Amino acid sequence: MWLVCWAVLIALAETSPRQLPFWGSQSFLRDSVERIPAHDTSLAEELHRSSNIKEYVFGSRTLPLREAVESIPVLARYSALTSSERLPLRDAVEKRPDWHLPEVNLGYSASHLAPVVEKPGLAWWKQKMASQQHSIKSAPSHYYGNKVAGSQKHKVVCFIEGWAVYRKEPMKFSTSKDLDPFACTHLIYAFATLDPHNFVIVPQDEDYDIVKGGYRSVLGMKRVNPSLKILISIGGWVEGTRKFSQMAGSAYNRREFIRSVLQFLDMYDFDGLDLDWEYPGAEDLGGRRTDKEHFSLLVEELSEVFAPRGWLLSASVSPSRFRLEDGYDVPRLNKHLDFINIMTFDLHAERDSAADHHSPLVQRKHDVGLNVFYNVDYAVRYWMKKGASREKIIVGIPFYGRSFSLVNASMSWPSAPVKGFGLEGKYTQEQGFLAYFEVLELLEDNHWRKETDDVGSPYIVKGDQWIGYDNPDSIATKMSYIRKNMLGGAMIWAIDLDDFHGLYGEKWPLLSVVKNALLVETKPEQLPGPILSPPVPVVLPPVAGSPVSVEKGVMNCTGQGFVRDSNDCAVYYRCEWSMKHTYICPEGLFYDSQLTLCNWPELTDCPFSAAIMEQTTLVPPVMVSTAGSVAVICQSNGMFEDSHDCRGYYVCQDGQPQRYTCSLGQSFNPYSGLCHYGTSPRCATQVKTRQYYEDEFIGEEDYKVMCYFTNWAWYRKGEGKFVPEHLDPRLCTHIVYAYASLDPNDLVIKPFDPWADIDNNFYQRITGTGRPGAGAVNVLLALGGWTDSSGDKYSRLVSNGSARRKFVTSVVAYLRRHNFRGLQLDWTYPKCWQSNCGKGPSSDKPNFTKLVQASNS
Repeated sequence: MWLVCWAVLIALAETSPRQLPFWGSQSFLRDSVERIPAHDTSLAEELHRSSNIKEYVFGSRTLPLREAVESIPVLARYSALTSSERLPLRDAVEKRPDWHLPEVNLGYSASHLAPVVEKPGLAWWKQKMASQQHSIKSAPSHYYGNKVAGSQKHKVVCFIEGWAVYRKEPMKFSTSKDLDPFACTHLIYAFATLDPHNFVIVPQDEDYDIVKGGYRSVLGMKRVNPSLKILISIGGWVEGTRKFSQMAGSAYNRREFIRSVLQFLDMYDFDGLDLDWEYPGAEDLGGRRTDKEHFSLLVEELSEVFAPRGWLLSASVSPSRFRLEDGYDVPRLNKHLDFINIMTFDLHAERDSAADHHSPLVQRKHDVGLNVFYNVDYAVRYWMKKGASREKIIVGIPFYGRSFSLVNASMSWPSAPVKGFGLEGKYTQEQGFLAYFEVLELLEDNHWRKETDDVGSPYIVKGDQWIGYDNPDSIATKMSYIRKNMLGGAMIWAIDLDDFHGLYGEKWPLLSVVKNALLVETKPEQLPGPILSPPVPVVLPPVAGSPVSVEKGVMNCTGQGFVRDSNDCAVYYRCEWSMKHTYICPEGLFYDSQLTLCNWPELTDCPFSAAIMEQTTLVPPVMVSTAGSVAVICQSNGMFEDSHDCRGYYVCQDGQPQRYTCSLGQSFNPYSGLCHYGTSPRCATQVKTRQYYEDEFIGEEDYKVMCYFTNWAWYRKGEGKFVPEHLDPRLCTHIVYAYASLDPNDLVIKPFDPWADIDNNFYQRITGTGRPGAGAVNVLLALGGWTDSSGDKYSRLVSNGSARRKFVTSVVAYLRRHNFRGLQLDWTYPKCWQSNCGKGPSSDKPNFTKLVQASNS
């Protein structure tokens, strides 16, 4: 009898498919590590109803609860990710605090939900909700106001920080209790992460996202608003770029990642995926040059499998033009992405050494040099210039501020020098970062002074504390910008940073502005045409001009753009928001209407004609010959050319003339009142002057003028700051960029300061100095310098033939990539490392010669 029973059991085991036990059942042997705690029966039942986990064969997929006993603890993993080896800029908006992980109330108010008949599985629920959509929308509207989400041409894309639930009360955020389901068209849950071993998508915080129902809390919003689209975002600043680069760089890894994404979205019922890879091609962050191509392939392959399923695919991308060039093939991405979230925030930070608003809408009067790129408008226009459709562009709106500690409390204007981070929020607890509700709490203290910059970006000051943030007024201006330019919509980082409880006034003060502007119906006549100016050339002005006046309501300033004054080439105007801003180019520069920047006069299209001179009231001096000499009689005050000498000019003051002479090679320009290189168009003695120069510079082509440019000069304060555009290439035959560095491990060339060289595009900006009209100039890259010459790495390089060959190969590729015309070796010094001749071996001398010979060949 026992044998018969045993045979029956064996037969059943062999013929029955092995299935994962239901959550509510008792599993033999593995219960202790794989079952839901016995006291949480409601969660077990809900997970059973809402998951498709029973459809998978046992062993075919990773069990989420196994990580609790086989992986590094969540906080330990996070600690490793937030080490000092990476940049801290985005920590504040993407990390979760380290305190205890609380339970979450996942309940919904009965007044918010339509009656639900419990059925197993989510597929039935989606079908049922689709059939009941009309009845749900007819519910009372006194709570939700205008339920127009999903019915408008604009998108309101709301990011939710998964870690917001860990904040201290009362600012702990629970989606189910606190968010209006009709305030956004799309919700994006931040974040999922990449498994570092097999590069598949996994929850970032399994304990909250899965066990405690973080995903369900968000997905439950669709019960009230079935039109709401809910996506999961993978990546973020903490995730970095290295894992993404490894995943996307292999066709096999991409395929396995995509398979895992399909299972993930289907299992948890998300409507799509947002790719927040920060950033493709960022070699300084662990990326690779090939990331640009591989990211495009990843998007194309995801789009191909998403389309039949009706899932959405978006990407959160950098606002930086330098990151764009390195990592984004915009036409290909634009074709396959449903929308593009441009993260137009964190444009300025503590590392800039200046207090400034981190998300200005347009260029301000104090923006000079590289800062002309750091605004929302420029990022939008540059993405459009590169091929992004305006209807797919979603503009990033920060619901948080950045704080700074001023060097001098009496110097509190935008761009004032700072000594470090400012206040941290009581609830967000991150240096230099405050949620909007934390800014409102500070403003309860009347000692804070409210200010705005010249384009309306708000900031507050108290003592040495400076905080830039967005308020309802500045966000309303940005919404108007989105509407007028017919852009796709707004992306909010993040809704849990708004005053969602209304503790300091109106509930949801910022989100309400976005919703009312983009989702509430507006009559067509209220929407003006687009205001975007034509794409601005990607050429930096030598230095930006300074506005001297602003006129409101000017009749001839109805569009947006730049125009030069018809009477003065150094004066130009910018029309913005029906206001005319008057600018004057820095001394010696004229406004170039073709390039829309201040440029060297000889390179502009400013007319040098007699008509301009006739408009002046200045009367040139009279020259009277007496007894073999020439007397100069001043008839008015001013500066005047010497009609007999291109280099000479007179300064007349109160009838007294004083003669001056321009430097060798220059001539006086009566229109600008300055000495310029070359010959003045009006000079009456051009032939004589040219002959004089030829006599003076016999054999001048044999001489070289080597001009060093240091990439750390731009870190200076105030007027001492020097950037590539300050350099006049006509002064040099060769420009040497100092410095590149030698990698101590691989012994190949690498950037010395990636932030300046790559992120801020100094390489490209310095190699582009030989612009038309400036004459030929060779730009070389210097390797080494005093600091980089410490240690034995250069000695190890030159002493090994294989290392020398590898180095030469890397240098050739590096110079070609960055358009340098050559290399200067600045090892200080062979044998005498940093002038200490006792440090290096005598073999450095012949080995250095071998390196030079190998490089020259």
